[in-house]
Amino acid sequence: MKTKHLDFLRLFNLIKIEIITNYRTLLLGAGAITGVLLFLSLATVRSSFSWNFHDTFYPFVLFFVGYIFTSTAFKELHQYPRNYSYLTLPASILEKFLTKFLLTSAGFIIITLIGYFVFSILAAVLTNLVFGRSFPLFDPFNSDVWTVIKVYFITQSIFLFGSVYFKSHSLLKVLLSSFLFSLFISLLFLLTFKIVFHSYSMYELNFSVDRYEFYQMESLGRAIATVSKAIFHYMLAPYFWVLTFLRLKETEV
Repeated sequence: MKTKHLDFLRLFNLIKIEIITNYRTLLLGAGAITGVLLFLSLATVRSSFSWNFHDTFYPFVLFFVGYIFTSTAFKELHQYPRNYSYLTLPASILEKFLTKFLLTSAGFIIITLIGYFVFSILAAVLTNLVFGRSFPLFDPFNSDVWTVIKVYFITQSIFLFGSVYFKSHSLLKVLLSSFLFSLFISLLFLLTFKIVFHSYSMYELNFSVDRYEFYQMESLGRAIATVSKAIFHYMLAPYFWVLTFLRLKETEV
């Protein structure tokens, strides 16, 4: 059902419907992950003096679970008759997009921060009872944690688009597409490098390129790195958000 504007009450109701509809699956998944992590913390706590359990497993939970969760965000669109019910909900396309976006990005990040902190307390209590030692508690305000969160926030946009674009096996198709794209960019870079420096042998590149040419190569490399970093941090996520919105709009039409 089409409406022309953004209504925050409808948006809130849509988010509430999503949570009520999926809370059992989410709770089961959270319980299973907590059980696995508790087992792993018990199995590795004897080496707690040499590494931090949470530095490894919080990013794993965030990315692995987050990508799976995001990849199923628009599953209703590809399941008859659920797609008909979803498309006829009294909400605008923007509200439907924002619901999925908020739940899979900010919502998921907040839940994982709180949930993982609670898990770290449980793990510390349990490992102290069994072995008399524990890993330090998870610190949700650590700058490294927020660096990881920033990367997730950006990259999950790709999987959000995949969930609305691919009819099945969205996660695998997005991963395969990303791999092929990375391979294409790598081959394009190597081809460009070969064209530019075709007159040099590898021996000459190592020992005979003059200082000016070396600085040119270094400057070019830095420029490429700077542009790539800017694209990743500021353009990648908005680009896929727009694509997701437009694809959802096409589906409703």
